[in-house]
This record gives sequence, structure tokens and C-alpha cells, in this order.
Amino acid sequence: MANDTRTIRHLRARNYDEQPLCIAYPPMGANANFELKEFFIHNLSKFYGHAGNDPNHHLSEFHMMCEGAVPNGVTEDQFKLRAFPFSLQDAAKDWLFYFPSNSIATWKDMKATFLEKFYPDSRHNHAKKAITTVEQEVDETLYDYWERFKQLVAQCPYHGLSGDDLLVNFCQALTQQDQRLVNASTGGGVDNYSVADSNDIIERLASSTRNYGRKQDGGSMNFSSVGASFSPTQKLENDVSHLKQFVASLVNKNQDGGGGQGPQIECGFCQGPHPIETCPIMIEEGIEVENVSAMGHGNYNSRNPSRGGY
Repeated sequence: MANDTRTIRHLRARNYDEQPLCIAYPPMGANANFELKEFFIHNLSKFYGHAGNDPNHHLSEFHMMCEGAVPNGVTEDQFKLRAFPFSLQDAAKDWLFYFPSNSIATWKDMKATFLEKFYPDSRHNHAKKAITTVEQEVDETLYDYWERFKQLVAQCPYHGLSGDDLLVNFCQALTQQDQRLVNASTGGGVDNYSVADSNDIIERLASSTRNYGRKQDGGSMNFSSVGASFSPTQKLENDVSHLKQFVASLVNKNQDGGGGQGPQIECGFCQGPHPIETCPIMIEEGIEVENVSAMGHGNYNSRNPSRGGY
């Protein structure tokens, strides 16, 4: 310090050569040179840091985008560390600038730091508990339950459960009806097969129930094509019965005298037993319905003197 002749102003001057970004990019080789294409950046999935965003899903999508885009001679760290900031938006992008400069040097560091922020232990434990305590709903088909279970597993990729543990959790929470179905298809249970074969069997069984609606209280399922728990023959018979009732109600409504249930249809022009639109006299004389509404009551009533015409 005694030999340092720099002024205090010089010592306190800002060092603009420091790297403000937290990422320390790995050095590129002598012959390695690339740029991130605008098309690639535009099509990256975006993560906003909101409560509803799934960070694991975002990382999976980002990995898929990078798989076919890494140029020859460029490492995964070199490419992903440069591309990942462009996938962050709003609060997630602001978060990236809070770290000290050069604190992230590898893609593994970036991934771990990202998950520690947006997928903390509390969220991880909650997702893992959802897998181990899952149950099939009473009115839930095997297909819907299987798809929901797979979604829970995908949302918690670091659950630490083996394949047989997942199968046991899934099968133990089946309804009695679907447990019998799975046991009958596997000769007594999934224990008789490998994990991969058991997954294939359940996948096929679940797909076979995809065309059915939600279960009813009695265990029957709705046909998706008719929307009711009837066979096609029963459905046709019901439709015919309803059609008969509908026609009968129309006939009763349009009949008069003898205890009819509704008023007789009466033409507003000639008072005949037919709608005004089909009046034969109007059709013969070329009179339109709109013109009748503008005529005086006496004019069209004169054709029926018994009703007060002149």
C-alpha cells in the first residue's frame, strides 16, 4: 500500500471489465463457432416462474429442443448455457440476474440451481406423496386413472421409487372391479410379470376402456356413442317409445272437442283447421302472410259471416 501511488478516486472507480452475468460460459475450441438461430430462440418453450408452471416439464421441453440443434464440435454445456436464458421470462428471467457473476459454470449447476428455486423440497415432497397415496375414484375409468397416475409420476421425476413400487401403488388403489380385471388379465396379479410387461398389459387394458364414459354407481359404463348405459338395441327401443309419446302429444294438442288437451289450429285468414301458412285460399289468390297482418279484421273475416263478417 505504501508504494501504491493511485489516487483514491482511481481506487474507487468502477471496474467495467467485470462480467455481470452469473453464467461463466465454457471456452470454445479453436474451430468451434456457432450462433443461436432466431428460429430456435423463438420456438423455445417459455418459463415464467408462476406458481402453476412445471419446472420439470420445462426442462424436458428445453432438452428436446436442444437435442437436434447442438452443432458439431460444440458441447452440451457450451450450447445449453447460452440457450437457456432465452427460455426464461418475467420473474424467472429476473431471478437469473440475482446470482454473483461467474457462479454457474456447467449445465448441471444451472439445472440444480433452477430446480432449487422453482422446485423446492416442499413441492417435491408434496408431488411424491401424491404418487404414493393416489386412489382411483369410484366413477373413474381405468384409462382415466392410468393417465392421471402417469401424469403424477412425470411431474415428480426424482421420486426415487422403483418400477415395481410404482406398479404396487397403482394396483393397490384400484377399485374392486378393475382389480378383478387386472388380476384376470395377468393370471392372478402383476407379480407374475416383469415391470415392463405389466406396464404393457395395464396400458392395453386402459386403452380398451377409453371409449367408455364415466362409471355409474352400479359399476356399468356409458357407451360413448349413445351417451347412456344401454345396449344399442335397448337404446333404439327407448328412442322409438319416446318418439311415439311425442307424436301422440302433438295429435292430442291439435285435436278439438272430445276432451282434447290443446286448442285446435285455426287459420287466421279463413278460420279453417290449418295453419295460416298453408291456407289454400291465400295460396290460390297469391296473398302473403305479411300482407294479412296489415289487413283489417273485417276484410278477411267477411269470408266467414257466421263469425261477425259482413
